Amino acid sequence: MIKSRMQTDGFTPETGQKYKSALDCVRTVWRTEGIGAFTRGLGPTLIRYVLSEELHSAILTFSQDLRLPMVQPS
Repeated sequence: MIKSRMQTDGFTPETGQKYKSALDCVRTVWRTEGIGAFTRGLGPTLIRYVLSEELHSAILTFSQDLRLPMVQPS
């Protein structure tokens, strides 16, 4: 969230710069918006992560099942 705020912030006070540094951004957001600003969007991110990991696991299992059995030397 801090990275996004810093990237959309202006470069100078004339162009709308709100934050002097990343730490200043954290302090300002904490004071003005509270803890909710830091946790907003956490739910969709966690859901996306879980679904991604499940898909990765399913693909891995499927690809392992497709492998040909290895021939053991006699």
